[in-house]
Amino acid sequence: MSETKVGEPQSDGGNKTVKYLILAGVILAAFLVGLIPATMSKWSAQQDLSAAQTKLRNSEVKVLLLSAIVESKRGEYENARQAASSFYTRLSEEQKSERERSFLSEQEIARLEPVFAERDAIITMLAQRDPASVERLTDIYLKFEEAVRKTAAENAPAR
Repeated sequence: MSETKVGEPQSDGGNKTVKYLILAGVILAAFLVGLIPATMSKWSAQQDLSAAQTKLRNSEVKVLLLSAIVESKRGEYENARQAASSFYTRLSEEQKSERERSFLSEQEIARLEPVFAERDAIITMLAQRDPASVERLTDIYLKFEEAVRKTAAENAPAR
């Protein structure tokens, strides 16, 4: 038997275990309190990034078409043809991509059918160095903007 002196505290292993468990619980709770806001912040940043990437792709497609217009006005028909071809390629990729990733909605894709229908005619006109291609490209730009603008107006909240 172990001898203990009077007035000397006995060591209790169970009491230490409870203290360690409480300490571990407090540390875990502190970790979770810090993790939740960080996760929410990360989610918000991902949403902002996704929206910015969508706007960027939209702008890149517009710039290709505007570049084709400017180059054709300058008489640089080969550069204009390449830009117009890139515009149609990128627009087609957006049309075929997953709905969550594309900057085009179903309504916009439907409204852009006349733009897609003119692809071959525009490319041919630019290859033939036809000055009328400037007006056709401008018309395509206006159709593109109208399709995107109508959808934005339809999706805007009513006041």
